[in-house]
Amino acid sequence: MAPRKLVLVLVVIVSLGALVFFSTTILAGELSSNQESSDELEWLMFRRDSSRSGASISTDGPREGILLWQAPIGPITSSSVIAEERVFVGTLDGKFYALNLHDGSIIWEVDVNLPIASSPAFDKGRIFFGTLEEGSAPVAGGGPSVATLASGLYALSARDGSIIWLHEMNSSIYSSPLISEDYLVFGTTDGRIVALDPDNGDLRWMRQTGGQVLSSPAVESRELYVGSDDGMLYSFDLITGSSNWIYDLNSSVGTSSPALTENFVLIGTLDGRVNAVERDTGTLAWSYSAGGAILSSPLIVDETVMIASTDQMIHALRISDGGLLWTSKFGGEIWSSPSFASGIVYFGSIDGKIYALDMTTASPLWSFATMDFIDSSPAIAQQTMIIGGRDGHLYAFRDQ
Repeated sequence: MAPRKLVLVLVVIVSLGALVFFSTTILAGELSSNQESSDELEWLMFRRDSSRSGASISTDGPREGILLWQAPIGPITSSSVIAEERVFVGTLDGKFYALNLHDGSIIWEVDVNLPIASSPAFDKGRIFFGTLEEGSAPVAGGGPSVATLASGLYALSARDGSIIWLHEMNSSIYSSPLISEDYLVFGTTDGRIVALDPDNGDLRWMRQTGGQVLSSPAVESRELYVGSDDGMLYSFDLITGSSNWIYDLNSSVGTSSPALTENFVLIGTLDGRVNAVERDTGTLAWSYSAGGAILSSPLIVDETVMIASTDQMIHALRISDGGLLWTSKFGGEIWSSPSFASGIVYFGSIDGKIYALDMTTASPLWSFATMDFIDSSPAIAQQTMIIGGRDGHLYAFRDQ
């Protein structure tokens, strides 16, 4: 269905604090029309970059587990974007937020009244995310009810939350959108892989798979990769949408998203395997079996890949051949995709805790207990780690 322009902001709730924010030019959250931040200093999409590495290469992560702030904004399963001194995140009760990175104050919020499980992507002052289609979510905190907007892929202004365009989809979007070379790509629960023009939401191409696509696409050098619950790993040309190859994984992919190295596509499957598939040929290079289903996405750090499993472990493997380097066990199943900064691996667990793990020693550095399970994945930028919880809070950690 073609996108429809929304000239007026349908539902934008701006707090008094946000008004004060915009009137104070010296505050750390202000956006300038000519401000350009280095991509390396920010976390612009799910797993940070278009190859879905999950690793921050230019910032230190918190070593001490000091809580900087927490914001009670609603239950969260998606991951955050950190850009231009702001944190952008959606909630399962249908709201999308921009918060000040340094103190957690709400800058603006938009209520689409549809659950948001898709992690956002940031590009050129715009925020993109998908929604689920089934039902209308209740408004958190007993606030006023609002009309449910259409399900689909939204583009918002990062400055004020105004809706730039909406591309309606007759399907839910769990997949997190990818931005590359002015193509916006995501998957849907009815098995489609969709590429849009990020400027106006027009359809560029669409391909059909045989199962729902909860996995988020990855791309490098115009080569696009995405998994499907039909058990296949797909490679497409980003620009044309033509097929490069299809590899049969013999198991549903679920929510695991591909991560790319120079030679391999790495992806988990629900039967507990990490698969390394040759990017050039679409043939299997190696496979490693964990002790439980893999719902998370691989983390790539130099020559090591790390993967979390429902066996309550983080598994570290050599990328070259899949050889086991170490495992570390925790107190619950791990659905959260681990993220990395300055020698530390961060993730959440179904036991309700947020963990930091020393990558060199495989020893826990710290943990922080929340009030419900964590399946959101961390975002790390400007010495700050951000992660959401099902307990309705967004948490920020930074060493003092």
